[in-house]
Amino acid sequence: MPSYQLRGIVPDTRIQAIGQLFKSMQDSTWTVSIQFRPTQNKRTLTLSQGPILYRKSLLNSTTEQKQGGWEQDFSIEDTSDWEERQIKDCPIMGCRNRWDGDQFCFVFPIEGQKTVYLPEFELARALFFHDGYLARTSLTSNALNLEFDIQTDEDSNSALVNVLPSSGYTLRHLNDPRSRETLAWILLDHDARTAFESIGNAQLLQGRNRGTNRVWDFRFSPPPLPGASFGVRGQFDKQTGTLFVYKIDKIQNVQANVPTNIIFEHPDFKHPVRPDGPGESPIPIRPQGSLEIDDDTSPNVNTLTTIINSANMSIDFSNPFTTTKRTSKTKITPYGKPGEGRPVNGNFIVSTDEAVAGEELASADWNNLNDDSHNGHLFDNKFSVFMRLIQTLTQRHGCRLLGKNVYPLPPIARCTKHLLANGDPRCIAVAYISAHNYFVRLLEVDTSDAATSLSTQLVRASHPTRWPRDLEQITSQLVKRSLSWPTDLLKSLYGRDGHQGIPHPQTPSNNKGILTAESISSWAERVAGWIKRVY
Repeated sequence: MPSYQLRGIVPDTRIQAIGQLFKSMQDSTWTVSIQFRPTQNKRTLTLSQGPILYRKSLLNSTTEQKQGGWEQDFSIEDTSDWEERQIKDCPIMGCRNRWDGDQFCFVFPIEGQKTVYLPEFELARALFFHDGYLARTSLTSNALNLEFDIQTDEDSNSALVNVLPSSGYTLRHLNDPRSRETLAWILLDHDARTAFESIGNAQLLQGRNRGTNRVWDFRFSPPPLPGASFGVRGQFDKQTGTLFVYKIDKIQNVQANVPTNIIFEHPDFKHPVRPDGPGESPIPIRPQGSLEIDDDTSPNVNTLTTIINSANMSIDFSNPFTTTKRTSKTKITPYGKPGEGRPVNGNFIVSTDEAVAGEELASADWNNLNDDSHNGHLFDNKFSVFMRLIQTLTQRHGCRLLGKNVYPLPPIARCTKHLLANGDPRCIAVAYISAHNYFVRLLEVDTSDAATSLSTQLVRASHPTRWPRDLEQITSQLVKRSLSWPTDLLKSLYGRDGHQGIPHPQTPSNNKGILTAESISSWAERVAGWIKRVY
C-alpha cells in the first residue's frame, strides 16, 4: 500500500474539529471546514476526503500513527430513542467552547451509566463514506436512482444491479468485494438507503444561502441498526460519565435486509484473456512511492483510478450475502484484468475529486474498509474443509483459534493469478492460532479452480502491528510467482525454521485443487507437530 500525503497540509497535522460544510453557488463541490493543529493556511478539505475525516486523525504523518482516545465497545437496541443535540451541549469540560460546537450529535445512554455524544458526520462516515464517490453522492439528490438500475427476484432471493454508463462509481471499487457489499447494502436495504438519502434531503431543507455560498451543518436520519455493536475512540469524562466520540473503528452485527445473491453488471466489465503476442492495454498506475493528493484540483475523466487504502473502518453484517460480477465481454490484455495497475516509482500527484474532462491529474479514490469487513461468511464457505482442519486442531490438539480473516489477493502488473478462472477474486484465508504458549498463523489459498496445488503454509506469528506488512509482501509474491510460496521471503521474515509448508491430504487427480473431507485427522496431526518445530 503506497503512503499518501495531502498537498498543502504540513507534516504531522491533527484534525482537531470538523465544522460546517459549504460550497459555492456556482460549483457542485462541497468542502468541509476543519480546525487543524498546528494552525496553517489551509483550513478546509473537500468532501471527497470524507473517508479519512475524523477527529484526532493524523495527516501527513512522519512516524507510525498512534490512535488516540479512550477505547469503548458497546451495543445498542436500536437508534429510535437517540436524541439530537449540538456538541456545545456536551457536559465534558471544554465542549461548550469548541470550534465545532454548533455541529450536531446523536446522544444516547449505554451500559455502565454512560452517555455517548456521537457526531452525526462521524456516524455517516463510518456507515457510508467508504470512498469519495459515496461521500459526494450523499449530497446529490436522486443520484442513486440516476446511476443504478435495480431488478429484484423474490422467488430466487436475488437482485441484479445494473451500473449505468453515466455512473461515477469506479470499476476498481466494483472489482473489490468489500466495496461491492457496502454499495449493495446502501442500494438494496430500505433503511440504509433511506438514511443515506436523508443526508441530501437534510441539506436541501436545512442548508442556508450566505452570500455566494451554500452552507450547512451536517445532519441526517440514522438507520435503525437493531442490535448493532460499536467499537469507538473518544474523550471520556469520569465525573459526568460522558463519552464524546472521535472515531468509530468498527460496527458489527449490522442487519442487511437484502437478497442473498446480488449480481452487478457494468458495460465495461470484461473477462481478461491473455494474448499470444505483445499488446497494450490501458491500465492504472500503481505507485511504488508516495501519492500526493491535490485537494484543490479535479482529475481527468479519461484516467483510470488508483485506489488509496486507508483501512480505518470495519463494518460487519449479521446475515451473509454474496455479490458477484456478471461478465459478458472479453478483452485481450497482456496484463490480465483491466485495472491491475502498472508500477511507477517516485511521488505521484493525484486527485480524489470527481473526474472531469480537460484536467491533467490522474484520478484516485479512497477505500477505508479493513480487509476483515464482511468476510466471515467467505471463510466458512470458500474454506469449509480448511475450517474443519482448524476445528480438529482445537478439539484434539489443544489449540485455540484467536482470529480468522479472508483477504483477496492483490492485482499485480502482468499477472492474473489474483483471479479465479471465473474472474472472481482469489482469496487467502488466515487463521491465528495458539497452542501450548506457541502462536502461529496458518495460510490457505483458494485453488478451487484447480489452478495449482498449493500446500498450507504455517508461519511463526509476528507482532500484530507488523503482520499487515508481512501479509502484503507474502500475497504480492504469491501472485508474482504464479501461486508458489515465496520461501526466500518467508525465511527473511521468520527465519530458516520459522515457516513450513504442509501438504494437503492426497486427492484424486481429477479433483486437483479441491480438498476432500478424508484424511482431516492426519492432516491436523501433521500441522500440530509442526507448530512446535517453528519455535
